[in-house]
Amino acid sequence: MKKGVGVYIRVGSKARSLEDQKKEIVEFIEENGMRIERGYEVHGTPSHGEQILADALSHMVHTGINKMVTLEPSRISRNPLDLLKIENEFIDQGKEIVYVRKRSAQEPVLLDIIKQQHKNY
Repeated sequence: MKKGVGVYIRVGSKARSLEDQKKEIVEFIEENGMRIERGYEVHGTPSHGEQILADALSHMVHTGINKMVTLEPSRISRNPLDLLKIENEFIDQGKEIVYVRKRSAQEPVLLDIIKQQHKNY
């Protein structure tokens, strides 16, 4: 049986971006033997996205979903400190954010350090 995952998509104002993200994420999920259990979409402000992420984490904790798939770290937050905080909140609950795209050189390598520290405990 395929493992169920949550899917998080955040878009600004371009409808095309939404469809492109969905397509790329669905392909990734299918290639990796997963199935979509729940979707979380954010349209608009970053603060709205933070609330959706908090709700998603709560839902994942209560339903046993262990992974949330999103396109890339910038979909979670463009602010590196906020991104680290959110990643840490997921890790503290035993959950993982999986990125379809490998991060660019500008995005924090600290994510890898935090994940490794949690594995060592």
